[in-house]
Amino acid sequence: MPRQRIYHRKKIKRGISLPALLLILVMISVGIAVWFLKSSQEKEEFSMNYISTKEIPGFLQFTYYDEEEWSRRLGMEFTGALTYQKLHSLLELLNIEEYVVYEEKRAGKKVDRETWNQVYEQILDILDTSGKVSKEKLLLLKEPGEDSLETQMGIYQYRGSIPRQYQAYEVYVMEDKLLGILSELEDELAIENVYVTEMTDELKFLYKNSVYRIPIEAEGQISDTVCDIYMKMGEITRIQKKEDTIEGKLLTMEEDKIEIEGYGRIERAKELPVYQIYGERIERNLSDIVIGNMNISYIVAEKRVCAILLKEPAEIKNVRVLLLNESQGIGREEVYVTSSTNSHLSLGEEELECEADTVIKASDYLAEHPEESLKIEGEEESLLYFCDESGSKTSYGYTGSFEIRKYEEGYVVVNALPLEEYLCGVVPSEMPAGYPIEALKAQAVCARSYASIQLLKGAYAKYGAHMDDSVNYQVYNKQERSESTTQAVNDTYGKVLSRNGEILEAYYYSTSYGHSGSYESWNLDNDGSLDYLKGTWLKDTEPELDLSDEAAFSEYIQSQDEECYDSFAKYFRWNAVLDLEEKSGDIKEKINARKAAKPDSIQIYPNKVKEKDKGKEVTSASALGNVLSFVTDGRNVCGGVEKLTVNFENGKVDILDEYSIRIVLGCAIESVTWKDGSSDVISVLPSSYFAVTASENEKYTLCGGGYGHGIGLSQNGAKGMAEKDYTYEQILEKFYNQTELTDLAELKGETS
Repeated sequence: MPRQRIYHRKKIKRGISLPALLLILVMISVGIAVWFLKSSQEKEEFSMNYISTKEIPGFLQFTYYDEEEWSRRLGMEFTGALTYQKLHSLLELLNIEEYVVYEEKRAGKKVDRETWNQVYEQILDILDTSGKVSKEKLLLLKEPGEDSLETQMGIYQYRGSIPRQYQAYEVYVMEDKLLGILSELEDELAIENVYVTEMTDELKFLYKNSVYRIPIEAEGQISDTVCDIYMKMGEITRIQKKEDTIEGKLLTMEEDKIEIEGYGRIERAKELPVYQIYGERIERNLSDIVIGNMNISYIVAEKRVCAILLKEPAEIKNVRVLLLNESQGIGREEVYVTSSTNSHLSLGEEELECEADTVIKASDYLAEHPEESLKIEGEEESLLYFCDESGSKTSYGYTGSFEIRKYEEGYVVVNALPLEEYLCGVVPSEMPAGYPIEALKAQAVCARSYASIQLLKGAYAKYGAHMDDSVNYQVYNKQERSESTTQAVNDTYGKVLSRNGEILEAYYYSTSYGHSGSYESWNLDNDGSLDYLKGTWLKDTEPELDLSDEAAFSEYIQSQDEECYDSFAKYFRWNAVLDLEEKSGDIKEKINARKAAKPDSIQIYPNKVKEKDKGKEVTSASALGNVLSFVTDGRNVCGGVEKLTVNFENGKVDILDEYSIRIVLGCAIESVTWKDGSSDVISVLPSSYFAVTASENEKYTLCGGGYGHGIGLSQNGAKGMAEKDYTYEQILEKFYNQTELTDLAELKGETS
């Protein structure tokens, strides 16, 4: 043991070995490099005494280069503080050195912020010819993020030196970019329309989806109130409470006005915050408001609505349908309405009574009151009709009320009525009343689920509606109501498809080809929420057949397969003849339109491009020349064409979703022959489930099956199942994966 201790002591005295020394030096070098890299990437502290060169690319991004390109062009040597020598080089680079006047000083001296501001104003005068850059006073609310600053006027992109939280600054901005900072301010600035949740030794409030806590010394208590908070030099100077409120349902929502039931159209703040004050206090979005289905409190100041308070979840009871004109447009030149009973008219504060069968002309009321809405409501069990000037009815009868408003598009008519009443007008319009009752019940549940989702989306909020009455949503009131379809609605009262407490969008279509499709046909990203839309065979026995295989699918689609539930339908099988000759222009026009509507689904590759651009897609097919051919270039597991390649003289186009494929090929349809031998000329391919069986002289013959997008419930498949004694619950279980039937009243009327 003693020898061992002496041995170790002697070894230590011999010093560090050469390999160990090299290892230590490498570790030190790496550490220095990491520190240097980290330091170079960190933002510098903001200073009023000088300008950091890291701020300059931001100041200059209003010009021909963006911030990153300016950083590259200025080079690695353009670091540290901005000196007079660097300023001179910058002006030379901008080619404006002879036009900018400033007091020159020693080359290495730092340029102070006041001098830079004077120089920058001259740069703007010379180069900002369109006036894109403006000055704003901003209050910094949060510690800066990696590339952004959160202020009382919103979030701005910013990469410059870091200013101080709760300090006010005068800045240069361009749209959502903060270009640079002029100076610190001693001004008192307000954070408007925040929701204060509590005040103790700190003020806690919600603002722009964030929770803030600012220390405060003040007497009294403030809680659950909308306020303006004034700050100066990092401290709260005063709090102005806003307590004037009105209540009512939100009917329409425009950029500058909203319409509240009982109050009409009222001016609104451009930035209109929405606060949920039941349950957890959180900020919501305007899109979370379910038009016509929520009692809401509105904070009013200076004769305009400045904040909205949601006191309770929406009750999904009523639906508001925009009734399109004969050309499927939104507005009408004139509207004539008549009622089967005496009716009540409301126009602002004016109330009128009309006898049954009186012709009500919209312009008689709204021409001189364009800001008002005309509401027409009949007595109980009344029906409202569109009519001509003489009173002759031009539509089926509508229950509920009509609301008519004047917009740039013309007079817009909205039918407001209970959801269940609406469904009584949808089911006969979407499925023949003579279909078995279990099929009609399945249709009613799908329609109710689909409509409930549309209520939460509020796509037509500007016009006071949730959806329109066309195939864009659900066809409504285009057929007479019948006992069977009304019974189907009543027998499934309130039932919707759901999963994990959320209503599902129950898509449906006319006819399958023997197998339903999945969400994959729409070329959508799926986070798991669309898994209920998975394909299935529409027959009792499911064959083991790889429908993604071209040969296997082609063989199957050319068979009749009478075992399928909807094999009786004329759309179950079809043959289409396509003629590409002289259709190149139409095809390119449709490709460009679909590219604009759904960019990720259309990929355009020209042949004649510069070497550096080869393989890159472009945004227009206009220069590709004539169509030469097309080819199906892959199928999904349900058999649908997932990629169609159209070859042109000067390039090609890849089309990646089912509707775009149907639209583009639909341009070239010469005729379609259905299973029953009848034929039609149509402009959209019946489905994306087809195989090319012949081609000659720019003509193609397609053998296909089904009608519609093919995802969700097949209406004719439901009929076939009902005729085999399946219940509506079993029918829905067949078409929608891992879902359950739930009472709508049990689900919260909120978006997720």
